[in-house]
Amino acid sequence: MGKRELLLIAGFIVLGALAYQFTAPAARPGESRFSLSNIFNNVRREMRGNPASVTITRSDALPVTDAISEVRISGVNGKLEVRGEARTDIAYELQIESNGPDDATARSLAERVTLRRDDLGSSLALRLIFPREARQRAGMVIRVPARLAVRLDGGSATVSQVGAVHLEGVVGDATVSDIERGVTGTHRNGELKLTNAASASLTLVSSNATISGVRGTITLNARNGECTIEDPKGAIEIDENNQEVTIRRPAASVRVTGSSGRITIERPRAEVRVDARRAEVEVTLDAAVPVTALTTDDTLRLLLDGPPSVVVDAVATEGGTVQARDFELDATVNESEQHLAHAFGAPGGARVSLRNQHGEIVIRKAK
Repeated sequence: MGKRELLLIAGFIVLGALAYQFTAPAARPGESRFSLSNIFNNVRREMRGNPASVTITRSDALPVTDAISEVRISGVNGKLEVRGEARTDIAYELQIESNGPDDATARSLAERVTLRRDDLGSSLALRLIFPREARQRAGMVIRVPARLAVRLDGGSATVSQVGAVHLEGVVGDATVSDIERGVTGTHRNGELKLTNAASASLTLVSSNATISGVRGTITLNARNGECTIEDPKGAIEIDENNQEVTIRRPAASVRVTGSSGRITIERPRAEVRVDARRAEVEVTLDAAVPVTALTTDDTLRLLLDGPPSVVVDAVATEGGTVQARDFELDATVNESEQHLAHAFGAPGGARVSLRNQHGEIVIRKAK
């Protein structure tokens, strides 16, 4: 298509717009009439953007009956903080920021942000609703009865001193502390700090998680991130994939399965079982506890502090090796397999079984 044809098309568009301008019926009350000036004004408004910005604060309280056991919070696109308190209602404070073409319009848009309440029987759903125009961002501080479970849907949040917490696909940084019952759900792409809860059952995706002071069981499905567990009191079960897992001073049994990544278990007080593929594994023992650790294609380390009373049975196959130079021990070699069996400490110690395929088993003193 040449320049002449483009000019003809543009001319027809202008003539059509002018013809409509002069022949169109009058606008009804409340409607704006089509005009070229309106089009140009709208274009100029879009080009200018929304330079004005206004922040308002709004607060209120909602009654809560004894039948309500859970509050669900969603739609908050700013900082969310949930606190459990000795109270019988739900009090909240919103800080809403909106932009707009001018201050008056920005304020009007901020004031149109609403908190929608939906009674779901035993659950109370609270959702922030925003106008379509311009952009709004709302932070929320909400105080709830401490007995309630809290369900979060969305972005970053801080929750403390409530009955239970469920993370419904929370993305970003989250801090959860002092939870009477359990913490469940899914966390992605950010830091998760969980402190002092009865139990934890979580899916972690690209998370950097720190979990401490959990009194009961911990169950994790973890992918592509890091997780450190400090001083857990209950049993631990982890399924990992390309995850860096560190467990320090577990008081109950530990079971880890998965592939890739790194698994570190320090100073356990109960049975440890690791069944991994292509993962680096390290176990530090200062007490006589049974251990079964299997991996392939990476290093498997046993660090002995004392050493404790344990009977080690280490086998590396298909080109793998076993070395214990710190203790001046040599493995026996049989074709493509190396084997080292030795009792450390007092007789009758706990059995420690180590297996590696295509990788090295290292037994050394803990520093």
